[in-house]
Amino acid sequence: MSKKYMYGLLLCFLVLGASFGYFFQINGKRDTAPRTLKLAQAEPLPNEEEINRISREIMDLKARYWAERVLIKKDVTLAELKQNSIHWIGDDGLYPKIEQIVKSSHVSPLTNEEQRRLDEAQNKIQHLLNPDMDDEAILSTLTQQECAELSARYWALRVLNDEKKWYYKGWEDGFLEPKEYYTESGDKIVNLDRNIKRKEEIKRLFLQYIQDPQNPPSALTTAESKRENACQYFDEQVASITRYPKYKYTGE
Repeated sequence: MSKKYMYGLLLCFLVLGASFGYFFQINGKRDTAPRTLKLAQAEPLPNEEEINRISREIMDLKARYWAERVLIKKDVTLAELKQNSIHWIGDDGLYPKIEQIVKSSHVSPLTNEEQRRLDEAQNKIQHLLNPDMDDEAILSTLTQQECAELSARYWALRVLNDEKKWYYKGWEDGFLEPKEYYTESGDKIVNLDRNIKRKEEIKRLFLQYIQDPQNPPSALTTAESKRENACQYFDEQVASITRYPKYKYTGE
């Protein structure tokens, strides 16, 4: 299983099912870092009604997107989508639509404009799922270094308590960010040096933790988890070369 596919599924199936967004739409050339947002299954889903409404509006686009991945790009199978669909949130009825298109053996790939519409809707859902990334009280005090340390601790602890043996050497390279890339809609993304350096620091700290199991990282507190969730604000800054100048906080 490729790292691009693995990280894509981690983001997609762990939290939002068929959501994908700008985090891993890069023409198969970028390994995507694991997402940080964590929702406890026992907790009520924030903004569930609005998430369901937006999901319904873009369901046909999502069905075509995943059917294209199965039929044309061939980087995921229908069986894998079916298995993971039980974890999808806000996407009731999506898998049958995907299956119908795949079984017809014909899919119309999304146009660039349709892809952008889908990206924008998924971005709205991302904010609804993670209100911490809009919490100015948190953002005004966050630093890039703190974000790196929190993410490294979280993922290192996951690996050190890994019962399913999903971790393999080199997995941590998925944290790293390229200087620039293109989205599936053809938009050029130019990264920020501070974000590139933060991801390098996450990898360094992550390896430091897992290579010294005698000094395991402590679990994130509730407050720390909220702050780590808010760190996604800095990742979103680079989703478009026209977006990040309007962002107020830099974490520096």
